[in-house]
Amino acid sequence: MTTTTSIQTRRYTTAVTALALATAVVLLAAGYGFGEVWAVLALALLNAIAERSSVSITKTMQLSIALLPTLFAAV
Repeated sequence: MTTTTSIQTRRYTTAVTALALATAVVLLAAGYGFGEVWAVLALALLNAIAERSSVSITKTMQLSIALLPTLFAAV
């Protein structure tokens, strides 16, 4: 059985994915590139792994470390 929250989450995810793909197509058509493809793929993989990890701050609070690879890439 599908709940209302599940349907809304699927719609949101579909909309975000479609917007990201449309943005990528427009940027590629405008002449922008990916840069180093292997570096982009490595960062995407690291972010996917980091998204599943978290750090316990207190007994009841955990924070995601998903932005950590992006921070390292920016520095």
